[in-house]
Amino acid sequence: MFKKISKNIISELLAKTNIVELIQSKIILKKRGKEFITKCPFHNDNNPSFTVSYEKQFYYCFGCNAHGNAIDFLMHYDNLSFLETIEELSTIHGLQIYKIIPNQINNIRYTYKNELYNTMQKISKIYVNNINQKPGKVALQYLYNRGIDINLIKFFSIGYVSQLTYNCFNDSQKKMSVDKLKLIDSGIIFDKKGCCYNRFYKRIIFPIRDKRGRIGGFGGRSLHNVKPKYLNSPETIIFKKKYQLYGLYEVFKTNNKIHKLLVVEGYIDVIMLFQFNINYAVATLGTSLTSENIQTLFRITDTIIYCYDGDSAGRIAAWKALKLSLPYLYDNKILKFIFLPEGEDPDSLIQKEGQITFESRINNAVPMSKFLFKKLQHNINLNYIEEKSYFSTQIIPLIQKIPGKIIKILLFKKLSDKIGIVNDVQLRCLFLKKKANIYADKLTNIKYTTIKILMSLLVQNPWLVNSIPQPFKFVHFKMPGVPFFLELLNLCMKYSYINTGQLIEFYRPSKKFEIVKKIAKWDNMIVNNQIENVFLDALTDLCSKGLEIRQENLIIKERAQGLDKKEKIELWNINKELAKV
Repeated sequence: MFKKISKNIISELLAKTNIVELIQSKIILKKRGKEFITKCPFHNDNNPSFTVSYEKQFYYCFGCNAHGNAIDFLMHYDNLSFLETIEELSTIHGLQIYKIIPNQINNIRYTYKNELYNTMQKISKIYVNNINQKPGKVALQYLYNRGIDINLIKFFSIGYVSQLTYNCFNDSQKKMSVDKLKLIDSGIIFDKKGCCYNRFYKRIIFPIRDKRGRIGGFGGRSLHNVKPKYLNSPETIIFKKKYQLYGLYEVFKTNNKIHKLLVVEGYIDVIMLFQFNINYAVATLGTSLTSENIQTLFRITDTIIYCYDGDSAGRIAAWKALKLSLPYLYDNKILKFIFLPEGEDPDSLIQKEGQITFESRINNAVPMSKFLFKKLQHNINLNYIEEKSYFSTQIIPLIQKIPGKIIKILLFKKLSDKIGIVNDVQLRCLFLKKKANIYADKLTNIKYTTIKILMSLLVQNPWLVNSIPQPFKFVHFKMPGVPFFLELLNLCMKYSYINTGQLIEFYRPSKKFEIVKKIAKWDNMIVNNQIENVFLDALTDLCSKGLEIRQENLIIKERAQGLDKKEKIELWNINKELAKV
């Protein structure tokens, strides 16, 4: 949807946003010169390395390289999607989101989704009310028998479905009415031979909320041996199972800062852990972990701890989770595993051994590297060359999936030690697709060419466009980077009051987005009062180089086949221009 939101509208939204005020509403900033500094909220920062520029409407961390505009900050700090961020900024500035979504179909869809969320909230209240009525006593007693107290029942808004048909949602005496179509579209009821039935009849209900607290679906637990024992809402326009994590909203609600997340399998596991003050647990919805789940988790915290039941199925699930998580394991991310005793789950075990003992299991969780090597080394005798070779072919493809450079190096080092290769660099070069020095970060080897200096200065200081003499004499030059530089110039000329943050936003969906963000944070080591002079000097230098290239091509052509009248005049003018320089 966000691709259909006008760039001009997003730029206007950013123009209304003061990035300093926005960030200062989340963390404390201190003024230093023209900029503001603080400890970076995106990594463990001992010394303030996070800078915010009012002039550029841009932030940058010298420690972890986090950078961007107001939209980037909200997306990463509050773990919001792009559209959610636009909604948030719109709310801050008193705008309604439908006013900035020009497409009428998208408007209708967005409005209807909000109506479904409101419907789910109404239904949840009905279910919560049911559990406190006579028919719901059986559900309440079940929860008490499981050891869940009334405060947690209220906190998680646990309910009960006591009515079979759809009529229970319409009560003229209570002045309550819920649209039938919305009940079907939200997955609450289903139509069978012209009659509408409640999907969760005689089940305990667990509302499944997103991180903003909106209920997208429900999980239902059978009390009367009706199969399946657990039933989730079907896929709807507001409920996509692969993105959902039960308990995530409650984690946000009880933690100012989330240092780690414990991933378990069931609703009751999450609730019981909360009851024992382990308030950082979430659960998948009775389904396998998804890559979307992992991305959500790592956006929220740097440490994920998987906790699975102590049986063979739990260990299989843990191994799948490890393999699925590897592509998201950057150097600042930590992955650990807890393996519970046979026949135990978090709910049963914490009630037996208590919070302190269970937390000691969390603190002593198995690191990813240990689990990885132990799993693949099982039944392999590394005293034999053939088995060393087999072991290497199994583990190396998994190591290659990891994006974190340091952790990848350390895993290769560990593998080298195990199979007896002294030089682990040789091992990496042998198996990696590209023979490269992976110790070196490509970004540290930036060549500050004239065109790169011009682009970075313009992106960081769009007002420089007003200093450029007219006309541009290098428009037709076939030089690397010039077309992109001209594109930036035209954009800055079109929007005369554009700032760095807005300029970056124009490129978000394109391949150039990361390039613009990178050059926005380059340090050209130029004092502020010399920026314009350096820019104009670099521009003059670029024009001269372009003229020299064109001059050389014309001279070569003249010697080979001669020039026409127009080309001779051009060469004459180029010679005059270069003589001036």
